[in-house]
Amino acid sequence: QKEGIFTGVSGGSTFAVDLAHTSSGTPVAGVDNDLLSVNGNISLAGATLTGSVAPSVQAGDSFTIVRTTGGTVQGTFAPGNSVFISGLKFTVTYNSSSVVLTRARADTTTSVASTANPAVYGQQVLYTATVSPESGAGAIPTTDAVTFTFDGVSYPAVNVDANGQAVFDPQAATGAPLSVTTPATLH
Repeated sequence: QKEGIFTGVSGGSTFAVDLAHTSSGTPVAGVDNDLLSVNGNISLAGATLTGSVAPSVQAGDSFTIVRTTGGTVQGTFAPGNSVFISGLKFTVTYNSSSVVLTRARADTTTSVASTANPAVYGQQVLYTATVSPESGAGAIPTTDAVTFTFDGVSYPAVNVDANGQAVFDPQAATGAPLSVTTPATLH
């Protein structure tokens, strides 16, 4: 059985776990990941949770990292119900006798800007979508893509670059100027 490394017992402590998914089916605690087994109570006391994550870990994989026998889990890790390990997001579930990490997708914010606003018919306009990860998350992978949709028509997806940006050229995609309508409010 693999063992986690737990240094100290105060808020300045660090708990490091290694997470992988090598077993068939769901990850097995103590085989696919470090597991701290405790007889009696354990106080997490706001310790920092850190470690490493293997590429085999996918969104939705769950890992029991602390298990008590004859006792309870008291307190939480810092900062609480989610943590980033190796730039990947995990939700933290605190049960009375265990702590479980579940790989989650990080949230993103997307903004769109155009090279001309307003633009006149026939003028070349490029649209740039910038995808920003939430604080603590790793960079947006260049394999991720943005789909641009205008007036209900979706165009082929555009991969983001290393800066998290995807640039769409409607003239190149359609072979002609693109006419985009916006809703108008009548008074």
